[in-house]
Amino acid sequence: MREEFIFSDIDQLTEFVNISQNSDIKDYQPSMRLVQSKWIKPIIGKQMLNDLIEKSKTDDFTIEERSFLHSVRFPAAILTQYHSVGSGNVTLTKGGFSVPKSEQIAPASQFRINQYKDELEVNAQAALSDLLEWLQQNGQNFPLYWDSDERKSNMGTFIKDAKVFNFFTSLDVDHFIFRNLRYLIARTEDTVIENCLCKDLYDHMRTVLQAGDDLEEYKDLISPISEVIVNFVIADAINELGISIQGSRILLKFRDSSTEDTNGMKAVSENTLDRLSKNYKNLAALAITKLKNQLDGADIGTYPIYESSECGSYSVIPEIEPYTSSSSNGIML
Repeated sequence: MREEFIFSDIDQLTEFVNISQNSDIKDYQPSMRLVQSKWIKPIIGKQMLNDLIEKSKTDDFTIEERSFLHSVRFPAAILTQYHSVGSGNVTLTKGGFSVPKSEQIAPASQFRINQYKDELEVNAQAALSDLLEWLQQNGQNFPLYWDSDERKSNMGTFIKDAKVFNFFTSLDVDHFIFRNLRYLIARTEDTVIENCLCKDLYDHMRTVLQAGDDLEEYKDLISPISEVIVNFVIADAINELGISIQGSRILLKFRDSSTEDTNGMKAVSENTLDRLSKNYKNLAALAITKLKNQLDGADIGTYPIYESSECGSYSVIPEIEPYTSSSSNGIML
C-alpha cells in the first residue's frame, strides 16, 4: 500500500514554510513520516488524518474542513522543515562523512543551524498550541476526531492544554513541554485529586468533563483543583524530568551550573532546582488546604455527591516550609 502524506506536492509545503520550490517533495517524506507519526496522529487521530489526506486529493472540503486542514498543515510544515534541517550538510559517502563546499556557497555552521532550528521549534510549538485551541472550539463538529481515543487521551480532565496550565502559574509551559507533563498530570489527577474529592465525586467530574458537558453545581471546583494539579506537577517534573527554569521559561533538560548555553546564560544549579521543588510542594499543599476548606466548609446541599461519600482529609500533605523570592514571578533563581 502506497504511503500517503498531508502534503502531496511542494507547493502545499511552501504555503507555510520558506523552502525552494525547486525542491522535490520526496526529499521531505522521511520527515513528514516522522511528523505525522510523532505529532499529528497523536493529536487528531489516525482516522481523522486519513480523512483529511483523502479529501485533499480532490480538494473536496467544506469551509470548516478546510480550516481544519490548514490548522493541521501549519505545524506539520514547520516540524517537517525542522526535522529536515541537516547538521552542517554532513553526508555519508564511501570515504566517510563529508561536507560539500564551493567557491560561492559555504556550508552553514552548526551554530547557525542550531539557531535556525531553535526558531523553527518555537514556531512549531505556537502552531501546535493553536491547533489544540482550534480543536477545543471546533472538534465536536468532526466525529472522526471527537470519538477518537487520541482526543480522549490528549484532553486531560482538568488541565486540557498548555494554555490552561499557564493560567495557574507564572511560568511559560509550551506544547512540547506540556506533552512531557501529561503523564504527571494524569497521575496527580488519579491520586491527589481523587483523594481530595473522594472517588464518587472525582469519577462524576471526570466523566462529565471528558464528555464535554457542563458540570453545573461543581464547576466552581475546577479552579482550585487545577491549582493543586499545576503546583504538584511542576514540583514532580523538577524531580523526575530534570526540567529547569530560566526566568519564566521551563526547559526540559538542565546542565551543570558551570556550563553555559549558546546565549551565555548559566543553567540552573541542582541546589536551586531542589529549592524550587520545595517551593512548589508548598504551593501545592496550600492549594489542597484551600480546596478541602471549600469542600468541607460549604453549606449542606452545595456538593451532594461529596457530602454523601465517606471522605476524610487528605492524608499526605507536604510540610510547608517558608521561602522567599527575589524575582517578580515568585521564583528565586
